[in-house]
Amino acid sequence: MEEKVKNYRNAALRYSQAEEDARKDGFPEAVEQYSRAKAAAQKELENAERELSAHEAAKSVKAPKTTP
Repeated sequence: MEEKVKNYRNAALRYSQAEEDARKDGFPEAVEQYSRAKAAAQKELENAERELSAHEAAKSVKAPKTTP
């Protein structure tokens, strides 16, 4: 799950950079496309972060082992 978060974070960063490059190069269609892709990656990142947090919380709530 941590890898999933890392991958979505990297994707959002790459799309953001590509969007900025397309803007500098004067390609409005590409800017729009990268902007949509970046937004989708950020949404998936948020979902993955929530999923990871829930998983980590569930792991920490497990009953501790008792010693006999």
